[in-house]
Amino acid sequence: MLGSDELLGVILSHGEYEMKETTTVSYNWQAVEKELVMKYQSNKPLIDFKVEDLQYYVFQEDFNLHNQLKSINDSQVSLISKLVN
Repeated sequence: MLGSDELLGVILSHGEYEMKETTTVSYNWQAVEKELVMKYQSNKPLIDFKVEDLQYYVFQEDFNLHNQLKSINDSQVSLISKLVN
């Protein structure tokens, strides 16, 4: 993790100071960004993530509940079909 002191050091190292009647400070933000990217992102592996690769589990309680609800639904369909005929 990048600390505030470290970030401040990187920013100050890419600052240009001009002292005339007034002091002017400008920063090379592209150089700051490049240094941070090189330090924290280069040579790091990309994460190849696919949802299909995730393992999932079906808990017994969920499976039983599904079967119970399906049984109730089937009973209701059966009753409705008997009432209609």
